[in-house]
Amino acid sequence: MISVPAAARGPVYRWTDHTNNPTGEARAVLRRVLKDLGLSSDVIGDGILAVSELVANAHEHACGPYEVHLRSAAGRYICEIHDGDPLLPVDLYAAASSKAEVASAGAAIGSLDERGRGLCIVNELARGQWGYRVTDWGIKAAWVVLAEGFGSNRYPHPGRTGGADVTQQNTDERPGIAAAIVVHEGCVLMVRRRVSEGQLSWQFPAGEVEPGEAREDAAVRETQEETGLAVAAVKLLGERVHPKTGRLMSYTACEVLDGTAYVADTEELAELSWVAHGEIPQYVPEGLFEPVQEYLDAVLVS
Repeated sequence: MISVPAAARGPVYRWTDHTNNPTGEARAVLRRVLKDLGLSSDVIGDGILAVSELVANAHEHACGPYEVHLRSAAGRYICEIHDGDPLLPVDLYAAASSKAEVASAGAAIGSLDERGRGLCIVNELARGQWGYRVTDWGIKAAWVVLAEGFGSNRYPHPGRTGGADVTQQNTDERPGIAAAIVVHEGCVLMVRRRVSEGQLSWQFPAGEVEPGEAREDAAVRETQEETGLAVAAVKLLGERVHPKTGRLMSYTACEVLDGTAYVADTEELAELSWVAHGEIPQYVPEGLFEPVQEYLDAVLVS
């Protein structure tokens, strides 16, 4: 466990669209900061590589101004790259989990291939502990966890020799999963499925995104189908490749419009529960996706 300060460190590097070499500058700054924090050389090396890929991706495909932030949460350091584009990069994120889809889509999106390769590196180095979220200021932030053990089973940068091929994916190519974070009267709605997915037991209402369907709409639909609740999407909290299932996940905050929650889909669900903030660890002992936890920390009464 890393010893972390009580408060987040905040921004450690800023750049603009006119900066000549933001990736190199960010690497140099982050190396000094992480070394000052006493992190191991493996953590520093892999962390810098992962952050470099995210910085390069933001600089090439988003818009400024940009910032690299370092903050602490749950005994870990989390590095975030903020940019001026409010839209989450759905296609780029999918490219990290499904290179085959990118290759089969033709020349129209062929440029996603190299971007997807960079995100593949991030995904492998971080063991799935990375993603995108929308900040409270309405801008996009790519985030990656830096922690002890981060450096084991490392995969090489395209310029290195040896090791596994980072383009080989262990995430599956099925449709993405949309989860609904439904908050009502100081609690969040959770469901227990009849068939557990690995170690996952209690989770949020969720299901596959249908062709042509927006992630937010899928979250609303799945909530209605599984629990009978009519809800409205408030905002998209973020996306990630789930570290346990390998599925591309999106998380949408929702508010209740009408109805009473019950087990509407008896084939899928065994039971449901409205969970208070302090009870969440009892239902999900392995912890929640960071943007979801931050949202619930803000909106639920402890």
